[in-house]
Amino acid sequence: MPVHATIEAPVKPDTPTPRSVRKYSVEEYVARERVSEIRHDYVEGDIIPVPGTSLNHNRIARNMTTGFNLAFENRECEAFMESIRVRVSAFHYRYPDVIALCGEPLTDNTNPPALLNPAVIVEVLSPSTEALDFSGKLAEYTQVSDVTDYVLIAQDRVSVVHHSRQKGGEWKEEKFADLSDTLAFVSLNVTLTLASLYHKVVFADTSNL
Repeated sequence: MPVHATIEAPVKPDTPTPRSVRKYSVEEYVARERVSEIRHDYVEGDIIPVPGTSLNHNRIARNMTTGFNLAFENRECEAFMESIRVRVSAFHYRYPDVIALCGEPLTDNTNPPALLNPAVIVEVLSPSTEALDFSGKLAEYTQVSDVTDYVLIAQDRVSVVHHSRQKGGEWKEEKFADLSDTLAFVSLNVTLTLASLYHKVVFADTSNL
């Protein structure tokens, strides 16, 4: 069964590490990103490498993207995985693991363009990014006006945290730890089971399954 809590979103995001030695403009960041072989986030002048992913990480992101796109059949909605940059604010750019939205994707004028209007943002937790995903990115993503849902998914056990924006603007936190649980994305009219998200995911300790 999910655990519910109503929370106020943090307003001061943490600063991730490692930090770049010098500060870069957005234009410099975008130019470097265009020719880079790896992805980088951009936070107030710092260019931060995005870590590579594990098999489980990739499976969960793929399962989430597939689940959304199957539910979106014959609808003007889409889900994307990992390689789409999102402009969180004028000086914050991130690469979420999964994003989903309905309607026309809106982008900025960078090249390649960054998405402006994601509705759902998903991060698959890794040891190197978990603290940032729970604190700094929560503060950042919940300040984006179009974002209605922020989901954090563990890759080493069945554990999902779902933050959803309520009608009054406050954010509700729900925690899930059973494969029979479901995630309801009200803004997109989509429901996904944890079993579908963890399909083919292999835990070191299989007692969770």
